[in-house]
Amino acid sequence: MPRRAVVVLALVALIAGPAHADGEAEALAKAQADLAAGRFADAEAGFRGLLATAPGLLDAHRGLAESLAGEGRPAQAAAVLQPVAEALLDARPEVALELAERARALRPEDPLLALLAGRACVRLQRHTAAAADLAKAVELGDHRPGTALLLAAARWEAGDPQAAEAIYREVAATVDPSSVAAHQLGRLLTWDGRAAEALPFLEKAARARPLAGDVALDLARARAAAGDDAVDDFRRVVAQSPESRAGWYGLARALLVRGERDASAQAMERYRRLYDAERERNRRTALARAELDRGWQLLAEQRAAEAHDHFAKLEASPESLAGEAAAARALGHVDEAADLLERALALDPERDDLRRLLAELRASGT
Repeated sequence: MPRRAVVVLALVALIAGPAHADGEAEALAKAQADLAAGRFADAEAGFRGLLATAPGLLDAHRGLAESLAGEGRPAQAAAVLQPVAEALLDARPEVALELAERARALRPEDPLLALLAGRACVRLQRHTAAAADLAKAVELGDHRPGTALLLAAARWEAGDPQAAEAIYREVAATVDPSSVAAHQLGRLLTWDGRAAEALPFLEKAARARPLAGDVALDLARARAAAGDDAVDDFRRVVAQSPESRAGWYGLARALLVRGERDASAQAMERYRRLYDAERERNRRTALARAELDRGWQLLAEQRAAEAHDHFAKLEASPESLAGEAAAARALGHVDEAADLLERALALDPERDDLRRLLAELRASGT
């Protein structure tokens, strides 16, 4: 499970816990009844009270937004939904998209909400919809290069490489200090069978970012595809990134083209060893992910005790400890949950997401 997925699931399960565990189900039902009856001020107060103790309760965020909209405050309603959608982009993009669309209905002229919907569609691999949303963001005034690059990538994925090329060329010719657009344009041209045309753009990107391994690899590939000697380019790739399987494979082929069979065989052997090692890592990662997913499934089924035992048996990692903490919180063991999050942070002190989660847990007090 991706790191962000763990954090967001922990936010929902650990902070909010099962809604009925601490009387929150009754409070939620009352607030929803007030909302249905048009008692928007009472509903707002109820949903805010819930979020004060359970900030991960999605239904409370939705209800608060509807209450504010009912009171004639659409901008504030959208502002409730936007950060929640942002937080859920990686872990639950379908929910992020739903919340983004709710917010857009409230504030249709906001380019950042169109951008947010587009980003969610990208994660859902709905590239045509992503391109439409990102184009709307640009139309509404988001002229940042990053948004244009996202739109170009979505156009390419949606089967319109010509539109993507036009955007990449425009950004590359205007505001592209790190040559990101030049890099992507070079990749597209190489993919389109125009490797010789791609080379100047990739060389520009390589000069701008000499330590970027992906740029160096794409330049080497384009040079080889253009029929040029790419041995030196691939040697730079593997010097920068000794674990680059693609780099060693490309070097082996380039050496073979040059006629250096023994050197090519050595490079190919290095590639094969890296390939086998990667397969083993992927196998282990898949097993670990399956175990983590099993724990979260138990939590979703409200089998917190089983989930707690399951996570506790896994090898200690920030992800497994976050899961164990979520289960402990669901069982009402707040102090244990806090201790587990502190252990997770000790394993990875750079995890600001878990640090925020720990602070929210302590602030909730329950």
